[in-house]
Amino acid sequence: MNKQINFSDEELTAYLDGQFGYTRQAEIESAIKNDKNLQEQIDALSVNKDEIKDAFDGLLQFAPEQKLPEPKNNVFRPQWAMSPAIAAAVALVFFSFGWTIKPTETVNSISGWKSYAAAYQALYINSTLDHINNDEQQLNEELARVSTALGKQLELDQLQSVDRLEYKRSQILGFNGQPLIQLAFLDSMDAPVALCIMRSKEDLEKAIELAEIEGMSSAAWEKDGFRYLLIGGQDSILIEEAANTLANVI
Repeated sequence: MNKQINFSDEELTAYLDGQFGYTRQAEIESAIKNDKNLQEQIDALSVNKDEIKDAFDGLLQFAPEQKLPEPKNNVFRPQWAMSPAIAAAVALVFFSFGWTIKPTETVNSISGWKSYAAAYQALYINSTLDHINNDEQQLNEELARVSTALGKQLELDQLQSVDRLEYKRSQILGFNGQPLIQLAFLDSMDAPVALCIMRSKEDLEKAIELAEIEGMSSAAWEKDGFRYLLIGGQDSILIEEAANTLANVI
């Protein structure tokens, strides 16, 4: 019998806003699957941002004006200074929409399977892989197993076509009941790299998009009904070049 966990509204609101890390996020998602009341609580806390936008539309236009006193003794005053009323209105709008300035994408801003794959890859170091010395037969047997789980044939020569990356092993992971395939590479000049593949619910074609997730360089794309994420290390040039190579051969 599963033990029911109670979450406060504050915790669930933080979950909806993506403020938790991998472990806490996964704990709440697991609880939602087994607790209908918790799902209803989540639904009640969800905010329709379109409705908020309509409610605040034109808010600044009707905000009361307030004249600030002129500064004394020629104290510097920025030309863009806003009245307290307008500043409060702007702050309220920004709070409602959750607008922030982010120089790069982080695990909290990357949704779904990619955030989980990134959190898992962040634990890898070179010694995680450098002791693995599978021969060609073993590597092909592993690929046959993961190919069956994925529903897509993967060939060893495809994974050995990237300069600087030494293919080491394949694993079958899982996300929301679907196989998530991880193909691991060792990079002697940087941290390990992984190519993660999942079947897509929609047959979409998406060009390669570069991002930084969990402090690692990444490239994501979709092709022929599958989703791909190449991630690891901090060499964005390597990741981009490797992604272009793999996208052409797989």
